[in-house]
Amino acid sequence: MKRAWAEDARRRVESGAGVALVTLTEVHGSAPRDTGARMLVWADGQSGTIGGGNLELMLTRDARALLGAGDAFEEFDYPLGPILGQCCGGRVRARIERLTHESAAALLNDAIATEAHWPLLYLFGAGHVGEALARAFEPLPFRLHWRDTRPEFCGIATLTSDPRKEVDAAGIGTYFLVLTHNHDLDYEIVRAVLTRQDAAYCGLIGSKSKRARFERQLRADGLGEELHKLTCPIGGAIGLKGKEPAVIAAATVAEMLLVLEARQAQAAENAHAE
Repeated sequence: MKRAWAEDARRRVESGAGVALVTLTEVHGSAPRDTGARMLVWADGQSGTIGGGNLELMLTRDARALLGAGDAFEEFDYPLGPILGQCCGGRVRARIERLTHESAAALLNDAIATEAHWPLLYLFGAGHVGEALARAFEPLPFRLHWRDTRPEFCGIATLTSDPRKEVDAAGIGTYFLVLTHNHDLDYEIVRAVLTRQDAAYCGLIGSKSKRARFERQLRADGLGEELHKLTCPIGGAIGLKGKEPAVIAAATVAEMLLVLEARQAQAAENAHAE
């Protein structure tokens, strides 16, 4: 969950509003969300989700009842099928707690600490597809650094004079998306990324002919063995044919989430082996 969610909770608590935090503490069997899913509920609104459907409806009502009664916390146990009529068939335990100034601050600190472990994503290019990608990544577990070299785009992306320096300074396992207004600049960024040899993802917007041109140049620059690490066209693994910015963004996000999940699974397996 992005820190903006927790920042909103703290602002509401500091303004004197009652805010309840709903957390799934145990999940058995099939359920819409996993253990740890959270949402915020207040008198006339809510943020986040613990899975939707009747479960979320009931817990939202329970949270508002708790706020109205002035209670500090309560725990609930719901079988999804018999009571709520959801076909998942699992069982969920949830804790609802009224946020205090201290717990709201702790929630924000937890969100900040969680974000610090999310992978870094550099998005170079603030055109139509870049904008669609930035919107698509906003709620996802990546630390987005959106860059463009053109001053007229500094209102939405951060201005950079030399993207290659930012590539060189990025940490191990960074994700890169390259879609600038200039093919030569695209090439310089891609070459810098592949030269590192430690990027989690190097995605380049373009056609198969653009990839072929880049491959010839990269081989000439001694990077032939790194070509398998270049993803171009971006989103191609998903198989969507549309070229609209939103379609490209959707396919690319899905593709990168698959990479992220695979890397997380490998890291967990390595940790278990140790």
